[in-house]
Amino acid sequence: MKNLYSDEGLYGTLDYGGPYPIKAVPHCAYIAGGLPRDKKLLVIGAGNGYEVIYLLKKGFKRTYSLDIYAPGISYLKGRCIRGWAQSLPFKDKSFDMVICCETMEHIPEHLADNVLQEARRIAKEAYFTIAGRDDPPFDSHVTVKHPIWWINKFEEVGFRVINAQMNPWFAVPMMKGMVLFRYDDGVSIYAKC
Repeated sequence: MKNLYSDEGLYGTLDYGGPYPIKAVPHCAYIAGGLPRDKKLLVIGAGNGYEVIYLLKKGFKRTYSLDIYAPGISYLKGRCIRGWAQSLPFKDKSFDMVICCETMEHIPEHLADNVLQEARRIAKEAYFTIAGRDDPPFDSHVTVKHPIWWINKFEEVGFRVINAQMNPWFAVPMMKGMVLFRYDDGVSIYAKC
């Protein structure tokens, strides 16, 4: 079987598609719609690189990813940093924005403060989406909390929450106009660091 996350694999082209639903790309489309293209962005928990490729294609040339895994896709060469979200290898305020979609629910609760503190340390702004449900049969969501718990957690570590929405609808610019997208299983949080 081919490696799905290599240049020869299913996700090795810029036109991902494929059989797997990807929620992070519409979130990136939504947040990127209002950002100047010269912003320096870090996607935490980028996994296979969906968000990073989307942002690069949209003109965000200073976009990088951090995950414990670096996909073998040549388009991402030099943009994927292997590391732990609770100990980010960057200087203070070295990014304009951190984007973290569908990652915090995979972080053990006892590490959540560390991850949020590190994101706040290295960035000026942050945009997170966090699932609020289990994910059978995988059971990889180890920190499933109510949105209010997450909002309080952000404020406890020093973020200034600008907007937080439970199960929000987004108008997302896509190839053929605007598309309505509903994030129906969690919370989105936009905050100043």
